[in-house]
Amino acid sequence: MKEFPVPWWLFGTAGLMATTLTVGAAARLTRTGASMLYWKPHAWYSPETESEWHDEFDVYRDFCSRSQRTPMTLEDFKHNYKWESAHRILGQVTAITFVVPLVYFMANNKIPTAAQAPLALIAVLGATQLQFSLLIWTGLGMISPVSRAITVRGLMTPGVLKEMGEVRKLVMAMTGLAATTLFAGSLVAEIDGGREFQTFPKMGNRWIPHGLFEQKPWLRNFHDNVALVQFDHRLLALGTLAFYLTVFMKARKVSIWTNLPEDAKRALTLALAAAGGQVFMGATMLVNEVPTPLAMAHQSGAALVLGSSLWALHSL
Repeated sequence: MKEFPVPWWLFGTAGLMATTLTVGAAARLTRTGASMLYWKPHAWYSPETESEWHDEFDVYRDFCSRSQRTPMTLEDFKHNYKWESAHRILGQVTAITFVVPLVYFMANNKIPTAAQAPLALIAVLGATQLQFSLLIWTGLGMISPVSRAITVRGLMTPGVLKEMGEVRKLVMAMTGLAATTLFAGSLVAEIDGGREFQTFPKMGNRWIPHGLFEQKPWLRNFHDNVALVQFDHRLLALGTLAFYLTVFMKARKVSIWTNLPEDAKRALTLALAAAGGQVFMGATMLVNEVPTPLAMAHQSGAALVLGSSLWALHSL
């Protein structure tokens, strides 16, 4: 731990980011809209007395009447409020965990020059998936620099090197496909699409549901039409798993596997297991009407799939 303080800080921040997304998934699953209607960064607490809860609830109900959102009971409001509060606090803790050490490490010249640009990009980005990927990739680069990989490749024969290059290209495509599938999953969560078509492998009684492009303009279907959004995610998830299995079997070829770094073997195995687990959890979640604990596990699993894929790519 003392040998690699900066990489472990990056991995820790990535872990906090994944946890924040997981709690955010639970907050979305309440399906009751925003219960915390204003931001109080200095106030890390929930209402305590019944009077305080009623005051907060009155503000929410006033908002509901104007926005025509579905109202909820006080008990539902309390439950949702606590999830949203936890989500916001975790978001602030994650930001502090990243920014404060960043300032310290930069001031003390602890960050290698090659890592400074990615970290600066993380600081200004709003795309969480890209931030997470950059954190993992930059941390891996500090633990296992490119120079080490170049040295290992220099010991390989031209034939093995060519095969390794093919595997690396496949892993790169695999990682991109995983990121696309994760994005498609976020669209499902955004419109609460898991509450419909709760059967698997068919959607209802059909392999391809009706009404995939019924909304106008047609591009709107890709983010607002539950049938198409869920269908896309299913296809991508199954395609991703099939591709992960194909890449793994390619890498298991004797001439490749015996020359792979141990990190690459572990990462590829973990990535395949994580992808399989994600498909299983996704299907189980659907047919069980999206229980919150399983939905949170599914969200965490998405981070594991992406993180292990990046590890596999970096180790090749």
